[in-house]
Amino acid sequence: MTSAPYSILIADDHEIVRDGLKSMLAMFDEFNVVGEAKDGLETIQAFDSLCPDILLLDLSMPGLNGALTTKKIMTDHPDAKILILTAHYADEYLYSTLEAGAMGYILKEQPSDELIHAIKTVLKGEPYLSPKISSHIISSFVAAKREQQYSPSFATLTVREREVLSLVALGKTSKSIAEQLHLSVKTVEKHRSNLLKKTGLHNASALTEYAIKHGLVIKTQKNIMEL
Repeated sequence: MTSAPYSILIADDHEIVRDGLKSMLAMFDEFNVVGEAKDGLETIQAFDSLCPDILLLDLSMPGLNGALTTKKIMTDHPDAKILILTAHYADEYLYSTLEAGAMGYILKEQPSDELIHAIKTVLKGEPYLSPKISSHIISSFVAAKREQQYSPSFATLTVREREVLSLVALGKTSKSIAEQLHLSVKTVEKHRSNLLKKTGLHNASALTEYAIKHGLVIKTQKNIMEL
């Protein structure tokens, strides 16, 4: 016995987009487009009356935007399955709609077979993110974690101060650092003094540990012994 096709509501303010989606989905017997909407309020009303299995929702529509529309629908229909279909992948769009309850987020630049995959994934009750979105989230997470592990003072160090810091961590004397960087010993001592002030540290051993933590030098047997 053949199961009934999944009902789909399409919400996008561009008629050409809605028509394109309807034409594509009509090629699949398992899908049935039961309605369409061109703004946020119309989408909410259509969802209330049609109760589709899934809503394909654009973010940038007149009236209520995608995030507010999603929030309203999820409040009234907690089990609703919403797949965001948009050209936007900036954080403010992504996180606001996911927080509102959308289960999937796909970019309009994706090929049609990826959209079909996204629809099927969300219909199964599983989250879906475009590969580009997944990569963006991972990159943002890694960058945030890297920023967290750095002390606030690290961002205030100049390029020259970081050079001096790395050489201090390698056990170089002020004279040796001066020769390597073509500076006067007095200038190097000034940089060392600034490093201690900016980092709030008190000696070369502490600076060495600080440099290792921030990836300026690799921990070696020599600088371990100096800690």
